[in-house]
Amino acid sequence: MKNLTEGSMSKNFALFTIPAILSGFLGLAYSTIDSIIAGRFLGESSFAAISSTASLHQLVYMLFVGYTLGASVYTARLFGEKNYEKLRNNSLTNFFFCFVAPLFISLVAILFCDPVLDFLNVSGFYRHEAKIYFIVLMASFAVQVTNQLGGVILASMGNSSYGLYLRLISSAINIGGNLLSVTVLDWGIGGIAFFTGFSDLVVTVFYLWRLRKFYQKVLPKTCKAKISFRELRDSFSYTSVSVLQQGSLFVVDFAASPSINALGGIALAAKSIFGSLAGWVTNCYSCAGKTVSNYSAQCMGVDKTPAEKKAMLRRAVLVGLGQSLLFGGILMIPLMIFPEFFASFFLTDAQSAQSIPLAVSLVRTMLPLYVTYAVSTLLHSFLRGVKALWTLYGVSIFATVVQLILVFPIVARFGIYGSVLSRIFSWLAEDIVMIVIYLTGKWIPKEWKTKKENTADSQ
Repeated sequence: MKNLTEGSMSKNFALFTIPAILSGFLGLAYSTIDSIIAGRFLGESSFAAISSTASLHQLVYMLFVGYTLGASVYTARLFGEKNYEKLRNNSLTNFFFCFVAPLFISLVAILFCDPVLDFLNVSGFYRHEAKIYFIVLMASFAVQVTNQLGGVILASMGNSSYGLYLRLISSAINIGGNLLSVTVLDWGIGGIAFFTGFSDLVVTVFYLWRLRKFYQKVLPKTCKAKISFRELRDSFSYTSVSVLQQGSLFVVDFAASPSINALGGIALAAKSIFGSLAGWVTNCYSCAGKTVSNYSAQCMGVDKTPAEKKAMLRRAVLVGLGQSLLFGGILMIPLMIFPEFFASFFLTDAQSAQSIPLAVSLVRTMLPLYVTYAVSTLLHSFLRGVKALWTLYGVSIFATVVQLILVFPIVARFGIYGSVLSRIFSWLAEDIVMIVIYLTGKWIPKEWKTKKENTADSQ
């Protein structure tokens, strides 16, 4: 485990961010390969089926991602304070919650699968496969969430390299299993969803084992672990606002899904290809943001004066933004130069007559504008780390309203381009507001200002 506030900031950030990016790449690799296998072995209907219910799965999943991100900020603060007993109890309680709550959601989603597909306007030649994929994917929802929680908790304690090793294992299981399911077992699209969940289960077990070994090292044997709902209450200020913030980001995509699905299988396939390729760039932005978030949270817990912490945090934002643009740019350049080459992996020549050119056009016109996300995710992560949570939520609501206002008329006017543009405009709106908040110091905790005033009075 590593305290990011000790030693060279640039070096610590790079050593933390690069393994996190590589780990994210491995996750994206098997997600992308899932799509490639579906498109090339099972056909365009399976490829469209994966995209058709993605908005609902992503919405409920991102609610829990918000929860885990909030929980990880709290654990990073406890780690910075070296409060290991509370850290273990909090982690254990959150694992329990993040397994039980998703189980309930899985049950509801499976029972009401047909009404969900009706609402999402999933019909035609890919509905049957969309139903199979959605049911199998939601059946493994609990291990998807606990896998996410394990990764961010370890990262909050400065360990991002372990997640990289687990991604290697997970990728091998997932890719090998998917090929086995479609070429030998003939499980179809259900097999792709099954091995996604199975690989998450394996990784979750390893995360729990690694955390157990760490706590055995830093805590005496007489100190017993316990699950306590008090721990959920103590981290509630972090988790609740983060859940609301993440949910607000994806609720618009869910609301707009019927309109987007109505554009047809070709548009859905093109958007899925674009989303897979753009995900490689946004992964770099997200990992740099997580580094800033974990550093900020650890910084809040260290024994420094408010002035020292403020200087450290401002430098962290600059270093994080520089690394974000650097790593993201390294990937964006080849995608922009050779979009046809990368897009051609997803479908066979016979299937790609319309989908591939549309996907290439999306990459060339929309991907450069994703730099707005680099700024957005970095400042989001910074505000989360310094516990400016209600400020963060207010900004997120503002961005959601902007996107909600724009998405329907823009989709009606520009088709699948509009679904991407509405998100970009919402990021841009967020960027403007958060830059103002950052530069004016509105994020500075009240207790720091109080300490400054008390110091001035005593003098």
